[in-house]
Amino acid sequence: MHGNSRRRRLAPVVVRSYVTEIPAAKLQGSAVVSDSNMQQVSLMAALVAGLQRTAQSVSLAKQPLASPNTMAAFVQQLQNTCGMDAQAIIQLLAKRPVMCWQHMAPDQAGSTLQLLQQQLPALQDKQRLAQLIVKAPSVLTAGRKQLSQVLHLLQQQLELSQQQMQQVIVQHPVLLWHPVQQVSKNMGYLVGLGFQSADLREMVVKSPYWMTKPLRELTVQWQFVTSVIKGSQQDVVLLPELLTLPISSRMGPRMLYARKRHLKLLLPSHAAMLPALATQHWLKQKLVPLGFWLKGGDKAICKPMGLSLEDYKRFKSAWARLDGTSWMRGNVA
Repeated sequence: MHGNSRRRRLAPVVVRSYVTEIPAAKLQGSAVVSDSNMQQVSLMAALVAGLQRTAQSVSLAKQPLASPNTMAAFVQQLQNTCGMDAQAIIQLLAKRPVMCWQHMAPDQAGSTLQLLQQQLPALQDKQRLAQLIVKAPSVLTAGRKQLSQVLHLLQQQLELSQQQMQQVIVQHPVLLWHPVQQVSKNMGYLVGLGFQSADLREMVVKSPYWMTKPLRELTVQWQFVTSVIKGSQQDVVLLPELLTLPISSRMGPRMLYARKRHLKLLLPSHAAMLPALATQHWLKQKLVPLGFWLKGGDKAICKPMGLSLEDYKRFKSAWARLDGTSWMRGNVA
């Protein structure tokens, strides 16, 4: 018990010594790892703090840190494959310190990066791959089996092109480590409502965030779309953000405020049957495109409509306290 406690605490002296050994094994003499560099000292301090904080996790209590040699190989892998320098790598580890544990990224980073580059040739560009990893370092902790299942779902079930797959993954990298079974359940739920494969494909390319939304929340979103917005499947296909924009802080107050101010909202399915015109044209005709009304910031929607921003904020706050709570809990009529 005492030994486990010491492992969880990770004494500062031990951790700092471990951290400084990681890049030193492969990057000796680099100015980036010099203690005289104040930015480097700050980064190292952040990494030490992150390691200590992460070590308190129950799931890591009995797991050992990767050896300095293993981490040195990990650093070298990121340098060779992604072109990342030592400072960028330390920033990455500070952001996601769990990668310093032996059973995480160090043992599988090479396999992960290789698979991504095989399936998505555009990621053979080191800069693009580095940008993806910096944006979502958890990609490096996803197992090869997990990645294969996700890529198979995108390529085989949804029939996305390589370019579309890359677009979706760069936009929403959480997909790479999100349980595939949950994604499949979301897709199955929408198919059960009548959505076709082509619909799902179009929705994923436009906005893939609905794929990783908890199924219960997705169900509530659909109920809101049909009962409050009076939207249809076609509206969701044209504007898939309807399945992910928050109800309590965005869609709920926006829809009710539009009614209070007697605004005429133009559903995407209706707009699709009309000539393609700029948003400003519709606003002059006293028609407000639903996408503009729901996706824009508070100031962005109020100003062109001549609405009081303060009045809307008061309304939104009141709605969130009352009606918004019931929607968040799924207590819909």
